[in-house]
Amino acid sequence: MLYLRPCKVQAIQQNKSKLEHEGVKLRRNSFHWSVEPLSRWMCFLGIPIPTPRKISICRFATLLHTTFCFLLVTSSHLYLVIYTIHNAKSISAAYLHGISTSTLAWNFVIENLTLALYTIGSSISFFICIRSGAWSDLVNLLTLLDQNLATSDIYPSSRQFAIKILIFIISSMLCVETLLLLDSITNDSTLTRKILEGYCIFTKIYPATQLALFCVLTRTLSLQTEAIRKHVEEMCTQSLPASLTITETRNSELRILRRHHRLVCNSIHKLNYCFGTFLALEVVHVFIIFTISSLYTLMGAINGDLVLEVLNVIVCLDCIIHLYLPTSYSDDIVSQIDKTYDALADLLYQQPSLQNEVTLLTGQLSHLKFDINAMGFFRVSKSLLPTLMGTTLTYFLIFLQFQSAEKKES
Repeated sequence: MLYLRPCKVQAIQQNKSKLEHEGVKLRRNSFHWSVEPLSRWMCFLGIPIPTPRKISICRFATLLHTTFCFLLVTSSHLYLVIYTIHNAKSISAAYLHGISTSTLAWNFVIENLTLALYTIGSSISFFICIRSGAWSDLVNLLTLLDQNLATSDIYPSSRQFAIKILIFIISSMLCVETLLLLDSITNDSTLTRKILEGYCIFTKIYPATQLALFCVLTRTLSLQTEAIRKHVEEMCTQSLPASLTITETRNSELRILRRHHRLVCNSIHKLNYCFGTFLALEVVHVFIIFTISSLYTLMGAINGDLVLEVLNVIVCLDCIIHLYLPTSYSDDIVSQIDKTYDALADLLYQQPSLQNEVTLLTGQLSHLKFDINAMGFFRVSKSLLPTLMGTTLTYFLIFLQFQSAEKKES
């Protein structure tokens, strides 16, 4: 008995180490692993997302940190809005070198009010989202997608994308803050206004991080849709002799693809439910800020203020990127489905024996159509970009009319 015990313990230890190694490999190809860089950053900002590894000791500290960050952001924006409403004309004169009209003053009020609604509203909607059953349903659906049609490159690619987009939002925010600091040195606004404006613009990193999370999720679903297309194309390119066994195997693969497409549809439905309010706030914010920043760019060019001009050009570019990122991946999902139709037509032509399953999958693609939308109000697609330009031109015309009318009255 004394000689058997060490062997038994050694076997258990080997099995334990083997299971731990397999667990690490499994963790490295999962949804939570792919968004880990973003989840760590969001935890630092005070907007943590639920993870499988929860430590009960840290829950109270996390709650205090989240509450403190939210109250600090909310109080700063509310104070800045109240301060801007009471001192709109003096702020306009300070930033635009003595140019102060009621129209420009209202632009400053609208800009700060939009920023406050955007930051506070997106934080509230995100807190409600992650504490609802929709978020856990979305994570479970993404897990089922990986189990149904395992692909080794989706989650590593999503993790790399998460790191890149995180670096982008931090670097763009630092660039805007640097230019804002230079502009604050040259203008005549009060120190309180400078500190408040700098901090409140920095808090845009909260919704920017939520947008990054949304883009990572949308890109993951786009890659899952692309996996369906690639699988169908592989079935077309593989030339195998016709037999009953091979036909049955192909039919089984097509049934798996049908189930995969249904899971993608359910995932997009949950994604729209979780991020619908945020997308509506994001698009409205982009439209308003892009329009007002374009106006400030024009005013900076007229007054010869290079810092103000460059600052607002960068803000405009940031708005376009914020609109382009979610719309590009949303359109890519629809594009992958269209390409799948063509691949299925080729497959049916090459292998007529698969007609039943190919017809069922084609019919499902036709009936279960999906798109990314903002609470059902509008579809998030690249068609929003020309609409943004048209809105800006329309606002310029209205602004010129107000300005000319105000000059005639004075």
